[in-house]
Amino acid sequence: MNPARSRIAAAALVALGALAPATARSQGTSLTLQGGWRGGGSFIEAPSGVVRSVEPSPVLSVSLERAIDASRAVQFHVSYQDTEVFAAPPAGTPLSAATPVTRLPLRLTTVHLGGTNFFDGPIGRGAFVAGGLGATFMSPGLAGTSTEAFLSLSVGIGYMWALAPNVALRVEARGLLVAVNGEGTLFCSGGCVVSLRGDAFLQGDVQAGLVIRF
Repeated sequence: MNPARSRIAAAALVALGALAPATARSQGTSLTLQGGWRGGGSFIEAPSGVVRSVEPSPVLSVSLERAIDASRAVQFHVSYQDTEVFAAPPAGTPLSAATPVTRLPLRLTTVHLGGTNFFDGPIGRGAFVAGGLGATFMSPGLAGTSTEAFLSLSVGIGYMWALAPNVALRVEARGLLVAVNGEGTLFCSGGCVVSLRGDAFLQGDVQAGLVIRF
């Protein structure tokens, strides 16, 4: 197994073990389905060094939450974005104004374990903060490339309106920080298509959806 994935899996198991006693005292479960828009993030093209931004695109997410008291819940959160990034032309192609710009399909899947905390309680009504820690998987749509996993952190704020005893409307803004661990290369097939440099990959999204409690 990839060392980065091994560390992420171990951290998730430790977190689950720590949360188990609190979950046993929980007072309800909810499922949230949301959709919205995500933007941000960039790569550095190899070998030119030109910055190429990830295209803003729709994002979908699903969250499973388990209450641990009147105002707090443990959350398992998964989000998915299907986007594109400008890709370098094939090796040996002269760079000029006439050089065609190609796009590299890119799928971002984030899996986080975290929680939500309602400011005024109870769960399901009013303003809240949310956050999570886990992994972001970057999968380029290019033959010969493989999915890369990185440690990531998310923090958000939102609001919920009760529509019925077991149904609510949820609106949320969330920031995502992905640690790429310094300088390296990513998305290589024969020759490298994109070089990823720096220590962080930052995105933000706004989503809305329905919460079902059971």
